[in-house]
Amino acid sequence: MIYLNIWYNNIIRFDLLYKINILNSHSLPHINKIVINSNLNFVNANHLDVLRLITIIMLITGQKPVLNKIYKSLNFIKNQKNSYINIKKTLRKKLAFELLNTLVLFVIPNLIKLLKQLLKLL
Repeated sequence: MIYLNIWYNNIIRFDLLYKINILNSHSLPHINKIVINSNLNFVNANHLDVLRLITIIMLITGQKPVLNKIYKSLNFIKNQKNSYINIKKTLRKKLAFELLNTLVLFVIPNLIKLLKQLLKLL
């Protein structure tokens, strides 16, 4: 069950309609998609780092990401032709809300606890 989607549909939408006085319910803000993108400019020829990033994005999203290649060699980036430049995954509808749900309920509170512990050590 995706709690953020239910909370948005039952509480936030009506609050926005009544408090902001929007006449059309289709003009309310909503989430269409979440794009997870990782740039590979720092990885020149090390394929292990590319595989690590692929597995990290696969663990986060549960789906295989798309690898984008360079079609022309660019001197200012110092990359060669047919080398990978970024990894991208787009999540829509239910999967986007599932990712937001796990971020809000599990990841962010644990990060806050870790930061507090680190600040106590310093």
